[in-house]
Amino acid sequence: MTNKVVVTGMGVLCSAGATVSQFWDNIVQKKVLTQYDHRLENAPVKYSCPLSNWNPKLRFKQAAFTRVDPFIQYAVYAAQEALDDANIQPGYNFPSNRIGIIVGNSLAGISTLEKIINNEAEVGPASVSASYILSTMTNMASANISVHLGITGPSYFLSTACASGADAIGRGKRMIESGECDTVIVGGSEAPITKNVVTAFAKLGALSRNNIGEGSIRPFDKERNGFVISEGAGFLVLEHESQAQKRKANIHARLLGYGSSSDAYHMTTPTPSGKGLTQAVEKALSEENIEPTEIGYINAHGTATSLNDRLESTVYENIFGLTAPVASTKGVTGHPLAASGAIEAIASIQALKTDTIPGTAGLHIIDDDIKININRETTKSSNSLPVMSSSIGFGGQNAVLIFGQEE
Repeated sequence: MTNKVVVTGMGVLCSAGATVSQFWDNIVQKKVLTQYDHRLENAPVKYSCPLSNWNPKLRFKQAAFTRVDPFIQYAVYAAQEALDDANIQPGYNFPSNRIGIIVGNSLAGISTLEKIINNEAEVGPASVSASYILSTMTNMASANISVHLGITGPSYFLSTACASGADAIGRGKRMIESGECDTVIVGGSEAPITKNVVTAFAKLGALSRNNIGEGSIRPFDKERNGFVISEGAGFLVLEHESQAQKRKANIHARLLGYGSSSDAYHMTTPTPSGKGLTQAVEKALSEENIEPTEIGYINAHGTATSLNDRLESTVYENIFGLTAPVASTKGVTGHPLAASGAIEAIASIQALKTDTIPGTAGLHIIDDDIKININRETTKSSNSLPVMSSSIGFGGQNAVLIFGQEE
């Protein structure tokens, strides 16, 4: 029999909060967090949804760790929060070799890389620090989680663009189902707010050009024109259900389904038919024979780009009709790229736990092309039905997760 997988820990660090409760309060209140970002002074778009009051020196004692790239710092912080929430202490109350790690990320230490290149151009090779390698390598987030938390099980880095965080969660599910691990720390981290990254996204036409403040990112709106970039990390602790029950863990949700797919179509444009996303949704539903009518809420990728929102509308209309309310939380959090799938998984679990369906911040007038049941305002729900979270990345990457209540 397949090992059932449950969520026993959650940790988040993003513009909406450094705790799950603070994060969820801002999501429910549809709080708009876009602001001017001094890091983007010379970029074509000068605002983001940044972390507020983040100081790694207040969190980490090791002086060297405060100098590594932020994507590593964010990952370790959120992973530690998730592990604390799960009440797991590797090597003390749980064997560390039975815990795995999967970190989703797309740009690695890009902010450190840009600074080093700029400094080297001005000063020369003498400005290059030995920490350059340890701040920019892709595996350094998972490696630092391993060292910082004392975890000796398998550790992996996964990159599927903006689907990375969701795929990391899905692959962690597979590790438990196969018996490779009893527990896996899974999630995504991203620190992409740099002048060059923002300039490139702006030239691709992906960033919002609406005024800063309320409505700058407008998922499913007729005046949507792109996302607001953000940063942060989200992590879950996944466990074998029988183990979690045996140790009387606080089970947040069951991870019922996971589906992934590739469009095989274009590097930045999703296939118009939605074939790839449809395949991922159907795979996730099929894992426990869930009917489309059984989904009580869909957390859409919802980037507020014209193509993404229309694609999701097409797919969800075909599969779910108008039965499931759909919302995007990116109107609050902005888009943290690879971290989005993990952060939105946490929002989906919170929706399930609190019988609450978030509203869609920034939405004023729904585009005529959007034919699904968009949830405008935060509403209460008492149906306790499973929830679904979708993530879509450049290169045609799709990942879908379904969570349900513990039986």
